[in-house]
Parts: sequence; C-alpha cells; structure tokens
Amino acid sequence: MITIFYINGVSQDRIILSWLTLVSMCQLDELYGIFYAYRDRKYKEKKEGYK
Repeated sequence: MITIFYINGVSQDRIILSWLTLVSMCQLDELYGIFYAYRDRKYKEKKEGYK
C-alpha cells in the first residue's frame, strides 16, 4: 500500500498527510521510517544511474 504514495508524483505529499491522519501516533515513527528508507534507496539508485 505504501507504493501508492510514490505513483502520483506531485500529489504524494497530500496523500501521505491524509494517510497520517488515519494512522495512530504509535505507528507514525514506523511509517516515516519506511517512507525515508524507500526515498533514500530511490535517491541512491538515481545517483548510481547518473554515473
């Protein structure tokens, strides 16, 4: 389900915010961890692709 955040490009921030309102506080840190881990991996793949 998390892949939904990245399909819509520009609107992904609004989708994430709307999802966060549905997620309890104890799950927020885990959700952010997944998001940042995925984002960092994508940036690394892009950098390696440019070399």
